[in-house]
Amino acid sequence: MNEKLLSTTNVNIRVMAYTKVKITWKEENIQPEFNRLYFICDGEGVIEVEGKKYYPKPGDIAILPAGKQQSFGTLNENTYLKYWCHFDAKVGKQNLFDLISLPYVVPVKEYSHTSDRFKTMLSYHHKEDITSLLMAKSILLELLALYFKNARSMNNYPHPVPIVKYDEQISLILYFIEKNLHTHLNNEQLAEQLHFHPNHFIRFFKNAVGISPMKYINQRRMEKAKHMLSSSFMSITEIGQKVSYSNVFHFSKAFKQYMGYSPSEYRQHYMELDHGDMHGH
Repeated sequence: MNEKLLSTTNVNIRVMAYTKVKITWKEENIQPEFNRLYFICDGEGVIEVEGKKYYPKPGDIAILPAGKQQSFGTLNENTYLKYWCHFDAKVGKQNLFDLISLPYVVPVKEYSHTSDRFKTMLSYHHKEDITSLLMAKSILLELLALYFKNARSMNNYPHPVPIVKYDEQISLILYFIEKNLHTHLNNEQLAEQLHFHPNHFIRFFKNAVGISPMKYINQRRMEKAKHMLSSSFMSITEIGQKVSYSNVFHFSKAFKQYMGYSPSEYRQHYMELDHGDMHGH
């Protein structure tokens, strides 16, 4: 893989904080559209990515990549004290962590330096001027470089996986899906857009995106529903209809299966907590 392409990574910080998490800090089997970055300063806990459990220790950086199935939670009352950040990282149209294969938990050798960089990034993040926003972004890139550096020094460091570029066909179908999330979509209908046989289309889509078309559509519907629940006053019935569910019961069931919260619980949590972040993750 031409690693120079990774130098074109564009990052965006959604929210970050320095938090002593509550004993109730927990999520199960979620697939967020953003990456999570943790720097563990103290305490104990567990994260799980794609079915594998990790127990990050103080001094560890943990990455929970966008689109990967993940869970996390507390082990006891000695909960994590950590810097955390929700962020986007794109190389072109693709998520950075879809292009590389790295350990999800990495011990850093420069604890004081890393802690200081997170503290500085947080101070910039809380300001709204363009200089501070750019400085925060630059520090996030620096921290990702530090993560890569320490990952490479691990004995079990796997080689990066090849880059799979989006082509015009996959871009077209992703655009079509995004514009039609309110309708009933199926593989035959999507395949027809590209004049593919349905079986060929499913393989093509999975090779390009990493998951099946129906799983991708469900993720996009639930993420769109999350956005509407947190940023609008539409009723849950209306939001369900916007993501193809004419029956509010079926929508609520699907949303809870995806998020671990019912739509009304999610909206209540979001309204109660700063930045829409739930229990400081």
